[in-house]
Amino acid sequence: GNFIRNGSGALMLAYVAAGRLVGYYEPYMRAWDCMAGFCLVKEAGGQYLAFPAEGDALLEGHPVLASNPGAYSDLLDIHQRRL
Repeated sequence: GNFIRNGSGALMLAYVAAGRLVGYYEPYMRAWDCMAGFCLVKEAGGQYLAFPAEGDALLEGHPVLASNPGAYSDLLDIHQRRL
């Protein structure tokens, strides 16, 4: 495994979409920092944890998880064990 962080959640999600990273996890991120990246991951065929987008939940921070389909279940398991 390898851990990198460049300070931009949107760029990290773009790296997942481009295949530069297998996955990305952030325990707390705001919608405006990740929604465009989720679009990239979705269009590239990746998987991601749904971000609440209704009402006030959209304005709050939530976990962000995205990856290629082969790694998603393992990363989701790690996230769920964290809760």
